[in-house]
Amino acid sequence: MNNEIETAEIEDPIEFFASLGNLRGAGLDSISVEIADQILYLVVDDLHAHLEESPDYPGQRPCALIFLTIGNFRVDADLSDGLRIGALRILETPDGQSPYRLEVDLDIGGAGRPTSISASFSALEIEELDDEIEDFDDEAEDDDDE
Repeated sequence: MNNEIETAEIEDPIEFFASLGNLRGAGLDSISVEIADQILYLVVDDLHAHLEESPDYPGQRPCALIFLTIGNFRVDADLSDGLRIGALRILETPDGQSPYRLEVDLDIGGAGRPTSISASFSALEIEELDDEIEDFDDEAEDDDDE
């Protein structure tokens, strides 16, 4: 089992999300906040969800998006129906300590009012989850064999 967690810093969060269709249609599997460390984790089921019906679809790519030095964090959502990302935007701000603002519009089937996540942040990292999923699948198969 590979226990090394691979993370990479995203130099230009605005261009990164624009190149991924602003994560339109990606499932949001988990939201967590480390208050003391000011870190927001968003776990998405597929960075390439916007290409799912396209012949260019490279395959599912689950990952954790790690927003560092967050502030002004807000969530307005009903979690009972599951969450999908309608659009994710990164805006530049004049604040030197938190130069970016995250705005996520959530797409909840049939919801009558807008739902969202927002936060200011200073840096973004991405953590690949493929190895963890494959390792979990391997462990489950080993358990079945016993």
